[in-house]
Amino acid sequence: MAHAIREELAGLIRTELSDPRLSMTTVTMVEVSPDSKYCRVYVSVVGDPDAQKEALAVLEKTKSYLRGEIARRLGLKFAPEITLRLDRSMEHGARVGKLLDELRSE
Repeated sequence: MAHAIREELAGLIRTELSDPRLSMTTVTMVEVSPDSKYCRVYVSVVGDPDAQKEALAVLEKTKSYLRGEIARRLGLKFAPEITLRLDRSMEHGARVGKLLDELRSE
């Protein structure tokens, strides 16, 4: 279920939402509660903190549309309530890589 929701959300953001603030947004992971009533969606946004906040704001405003489309496209009777989270793992990984490079050069 989580994989299907992730794929649909990624497609919706890429094709249906034409807001340029979402151009560098990627759905990285979806966690669905055991009862399928809630899902936590992690998104990665390339850019500065302001760009990340703007992208999350756009997604927050479109949550009801996204939720309805998920239910329709996946044939669900009830769509899970979506909670959006910023995924900072790519930033963290880049920082760790930079620190490792610095250690190697010493």
